[in-house]
Amino acid sequence: MMESFYRNWQQGMNKPEALRQAQLALRKLPQYRHPYYWAPLYKPITARDMTDNEKRNYRRLRK
Repeated sequence: MMESFYRNWQQGMNKPEALRQAQLALRKLPQYRHPYYWAPLYKPITARDMTDNEKRNYRRLRK
């Protein structure tokens, strides 16, 4: 997965997108579909990661 991440990053993707694409590629492989292999690699989304519009939508959905 790290090879895929660095390849994506070198090809011009920003780091978050390069990591996301590498994670998606890993999940497509049959032997790595179980969350055991990829779940630890996912960063939980926090309010700090969200745009103002996403925060408004989230608050609206919670009501």
